[in-house]
Amino acid sequence: MFRPQNEKTVQSLFLEHIQQVEESISHAEDTLKHYLAGESKEAREASYRVHLSEGAADGLRRKIIASICRGAFMPAVGKDLISYLARQDKIADRAESTCDFIVTQTPEVPEGCCRDIVRIIEKTSCTLKPLEEALGYFFTDFSKIREPIKRVNTIEEEIDHLLRDISVRIFADKSEDLARQLHFHELVFHLSSISDVIEEAADMLDSMVVKKKI
Repeated sequence: MFRPQNEKTVQSLFLEHIQQVEESISHAEDTLKHYLAGESKEAREASYRVHLSEGAADGLRRKIIASICRGAFMPAVGKDLISYLARQDKIADRAESTCDFIVTQTPEVPEGCCRDIVRIIEKTSCTLKPLEEALGYFFTDFSKIREPIKRVNTIEEEIDHLLRDISVRIFADKSEDLARQLHFHELVFHLSSISDVIEEAADMLDSMVVKKKI
């Protein structure tokens, strides 16, 4: 049964969830910076905080799904929101797997690439605020949602450029051990995959708005 009085509860839970996702990215940034500074203990501690944030996000996801299934939205909207929620939750999952890779596989980072991979995680952090804005506008004002989504897409393009530049530089040095190059490239791929999921979530919100307008 449709119970519109539960909509506000779900909206609040969605915003709590994305804040937990933001925390996971913030801790992932700390993990990378500690790792690059040679602070392995601090990197492991920050990685564990990513795990805690991801777990808290999972708990909120289950609450949201339960509220939607109790009829907080019309069925078609509820189904879309659950699909969107899975994508938003995947952001924290990617942050967790990236940090697991860093602290367990300890890839070597070429000195000349340290600043660029820090820029990737910093720019990734910058995509979450506009995604949170877009999510808020989805529930309150469709007319404002395109601008923050556009900001997410713009930052993601910048990250893609960084990824291409780093990839070219990694494999340009023919004297470097190929296994080390591939291992480092895997780290870069992990880092850039987080913003890919953020962009997918933003694009999904955009599509949901179009569907609601039809």
